[in-house]
Amino acid sequence: WRHNSFQLSPDSIGIFVTPAMCNHHCRPSARYRFEYTSTGHVEIILDALRPLVPGEDVTISYIDGILPRVDRRMLVASGWMFYCR
Repeated sequence: WRHNSFQLSPDSIGIFVTPAMCNHHCRPSARYRFEYTSTGHVEIILDALRPLVPGEDVTISYIDGILPRVDRRMLVASGWMFYCR
């Protein structure tokens, strides 16, 4: 679950099906945010960062995009088991 979950707080994670299928990109096409409902449930919202064309992948950044490239590469390699180009 670690690779397809989202950190909600230091001691809790959430599994959200649709955003879990989004691939990582250092220049993503979307961002995500959490909204808490009046009943205490958590919803995840995906917002496009630019106009998308039909069939285009919706990508998100798994990490903080302002980190230096070497740090971003290290984080995705250790956390998600792939190497960024």
